[in-house]
Amino acid sequence: MAMKTKHIRKDEGIEQLLKDAAKSISIISSRGQLTIPQPIRELCKISEGTIVAFEPQREGILLRPLKAIAEDSYTPEEWKKIEKLRKEKGIRFTTA
Repeated sequence: MAMKTKHIRKDEGIEQLLKDAAKSISIISSRGQLTIPQPIRELCKISEGTIVAFEPQREGILLRPLKAIAEDSYTPEEWKKIEKLRKEKGIRFTTA
């Protein structure tokens, strides 16, 4: 008995997500809030807590997920000085 196998292209899942996303709509609430439809969230890997940017374009608004990167307020040299001061006995610092 011959078995039929279906060959799935690598990007077939993405194409289906794009089709589902193309049908998605949302309504702005009275408070200016917008719910991003689930197919769009899945496609763009947007989840609770994701930071997004709104960029005006000629065609409309581009919604772009951002990655937050923590920025250190001190340089490595400053941290070395802080650590050296911290290790000295009898000196206490309560703030930076």
